[in-house]
Formats: sequence, C-alpha cells, structure tokens
Amino acid sequence: FFYIIFCDMSLVSYFYLNFQLMQLYGYGLHDLENMIPWERKVYTTILNEYIKDENLKIQQSMANKGMG
Repeated sequence: FFYIIFCDMSLVSYFYLNFQLMQLYGYGLHDLENMIPWERKVYTTILNEYIKDENLKIQQSMANKGMG
C-alpha cells in the first residue's frame, strides 16, 4: 500500500520532506499524513514554484544593488 502511494519517492525522502515541511513551513504531521497523495503533490509543486520565484527575486535584487 505504502509503495503504491509513494512510488515516486523513497521512504527516506518521504520522511525528510515531512520534516522540512513541518520545520520550515509550519505544516503539522497530522495534516501531512492525511493528505491525499495527489493533494500532497500539488502543495509541494506550488511550494517549489514559490521558492524558485523568491530565489529569483533575491538574485535580481542582489544584481541591481551591485550595479548601483
């Protein structure tokens, strides 16, 4: 059962991602474990896009400060 739901990640990766989501982004373990697998995928995809956008903004801000 567990393998079927999370076949795209190892067990270690699953727990590591849970830990990061709880520590860095305030998700509760109960919330994470009760997500439907596709729902979890959607939230992690949105979070990855958000992080990429924030990193890009930081890089652009640093580049603009260096030019000024």
